[in-house]
Amino acid sequence: MKLTRTVQYIIAALVLIIVAGGSFYAGTLYGKNQAQAALRAARQRGMPFAQGTPGARQFQGRGMVFGTIEEVGSDGSLVVKDNNGNRVKVRVTDTTLIEKTISAAPADLQSGEAVMISGTSEQDGSITARSVQVVPAGRLGFGAPGAPGTAGGQ
Repeated sequence: MKLTRTVQYIIAALVLIIVAGGSFYAGTLYGKNQAQAALRAARQRGMPFAQGTPGARQFQGRGMVFGTIEEVGSDGSLVVKDNNGNRVKVRVTDTTLIEKTISAAPADLQSGEAVMISGTSEQDGSITARSVQVVPAGRLGFGAPGAPGTAGGQ
């Protein structure tokens, strides 16, 4: 039995659609598995994940703190009040990247500014900062310094 050209085109189109759909489905499964593997690996390395007050994005743990600067020491160290109300001492070194719209120095930081700090946790509970970023008020989300419903927020 010989198929007409129209039937051949229809069969070819159906095969193409089935192959494309199967490839898409297989790709989504692969992507999902890769994402889950990356998440497991990050957890094993001790990466912090969102937790805390419902609605607030708080990260805590290994070398990361979100909060408000309470003090700026003459040596460039900071005391930051985190989103849970804890005071965290932060050491700022010559290699610490400090951003405040443009690169800045420890002397440019002010009490009351919301900051995001990442670095290395020390045994005494302090953090040696790798970077200090001044965050515009409200940018860290509900419950963060400067956000609506908090001190300094709307």
